[in-house]
Amino acid sequence: MSPSPKPRQSVSLPDSCADPFNETTASVIRSFAGRHPFYLQLLGRHLFEADRLGESGESALDRFMMEAGGRLRELWKTLTSSEQQQLHDLRRGKRTQLRTLRMRGLVTSDGVAFGEVLLQWLKEYP
Repeated sequence: MSPSPKPRQSVSLPDSCADPFNETTASVIRSFAGRHPFYLQLLGRHLFEADRLGESGESALDRFMMEAGGRLRELWKTLTSSEQQQLHDLRRGKRTQLRTLRMRGLVTSDGVAFGEVLLQWLKEYP
C-alpha cells in the first residue's frame, strides 16, 4: 500500500525582514528542500523576494516549485532508467541505496528523497 501524498504546506512569512523566517517557514523550508544546498538557496531566495515584494509565501512556493521543476527535468534526462525507476519507487515508500542518487543529492543517506520538492515533482512530471 502506498502512502497518501502529503498536502502541500502553507507558508506564512513574518511581517518584517528583521526576522525573515519564523519557525513555520523554517519547517516548510526543511520539508521542501531538505539539506540540499541548491534547493535551500533557491527556496530561500524565493521566500526573501516574496517578503520584499509583499507577496504571499504560497506564491513564493509556487515559483520555487516551477524553477526547481526545470532543474529536476534537466537532471532527469541524465539519469539511467534504473535510477529513474528507483526515484519513482520513493513515492511508493521504498528506500534506495543507489550511491549515484545519493552522490547527486537526490536521496539522503537513509535512502529517502532529499525533500518534498522531489516527491511532488515525481508525482507531476515523469
